[in-house]
Amino acid sequence: MKRTLSSGLLANPTAPATAPRRDEVRAGRKPMRNTLFLILSLVAASTAYGQSVYVDIGRSNQCFGTNLVPPCTFGAAAPAGCWNAVLPQNPAPPNLFSFPLNSVAGQPTLVTVTPSLYWSSLVNCFNNNLTPAPDHDLLDDFYHVTEQLTWTFDNLAPGTYEVFTYAWDGQTPGVLTTVDVPQSAAGPIQVGGAVWTVAGGYVSGSHFSQHQVVLGTGQSTIDVVCTPPAFPDFLDGGRLNGIQLVFTPPSPPGPTGLTFCSSLPNSAGQTAAIGATATVLPSGSIDAFANDLTVFATDMPANQPGIFFFGTSAIDFPFGNGIRCVGGQVLRIWPPSTSTAGGGLVRSIDYSILEAEYGPSFGSLNVQCWFRDQPGGGIGFNLSDGLQLSY
Repeated sequence: MKRTLSSGLLANPTAPATAPRRDEVRAGRKPMRNTLFLILSLVAASTAYGQSVYVDIGRSNQCFGTNLVPPCTFGAAAPAGCWNAVLPQNPAPPNLFSFPLNSVAGQPTLVTVTPSLYWSSLVNCFNNNLTPAPDHDLLDDFYHVTEQLTWTFDNLAPGTYEVFTYAWDGQTPGVLTTVDVPQSAAGPIQVGGAVWTVAGGYVSGSHFSQHQVVLGTGQSTIDVVCTPPAFPDFLDGGRLNGIQLVFTPPSPPGPTGLTFCSSLPNSAGQTAAIGATATVLPSGSIDAFANDLTVFATDMPANQPGIFFFGTSAIDFPFGNGIRCVGGQVLRIWPPSTSTAGGGLVRSIDYSILEAEYGPSFGSLNVQCWFRDQPGGGIGFNLSDGLQLSY
């Protein structure tokens, strides 16, 4: 009995041929639409999302009568860029609201910062004669950290962020402020304990802390937590001068995945290989936010129908004229496609289809290509190698 392309074929190798179960695709369509709309909306806004942002805290013009923030040609310990002035607002503190931020190019973004505390009475400046312009625009104005406070940056795009937090006390250099970024593996870092020297410039641990954060899909927040010394007072509390988020986007789409299982040669004389391309985060996992996964098979027989199917388990047993590598909870990507004259098959995979089947946090999936191969004899179908993908 000849077997035809069917969902029953992959679910049970001994099952008789049946028509494709279109309900497998229809069942996921309704919840996919909202997710897909959200993904496309966020991708469209990516030019405003993934930006480096610099924040200067306080009023340097109280001491100098000039600039509120450093100039765009100034970057302190990071590359030069335009700064945002974040000042407490009336009415009376604490003022718990979000500040919209511009990028280092001075353009509006969707990024906001929200301080957990921002008392007007604790914003001040100290005219340190050792800090020249424009360093004094950043370092000589500050927020008195008399109790733990958190500055939350939100609406950030996936990617890598270097977080520079300036917490230097030019008035009492021996005071140490502890800076932590919970999303970073670096842990808490104490800042302070040094005087300013032009020759030495900015020194990590003395004038600023540096934390690296990698945001994946669904992650859009970075918290900067500042803790004062054990017994702070108004004069000797901790300091917070400014914060910089330096953004590096994920790498462009490139090869991804790990071949974990080999099939058997088909009528083209070779084993069909499988591969994938996608935007990959620094962690090595696929960036679902980019939604640009493409899977492909090569070395197939020409002009034959085939489908890609995903699964949660890695298996290895004879199936048709090849080896089935993918099992567990299986998702077949319909409709079938036809291989080219050169024996290739390519399919773009919408992330929302995978999310609808496996949920938002499925981690790793395996994928394989099933294709008809009647010239190969036997049962008349074969499979590609198996590929593991990590999200």
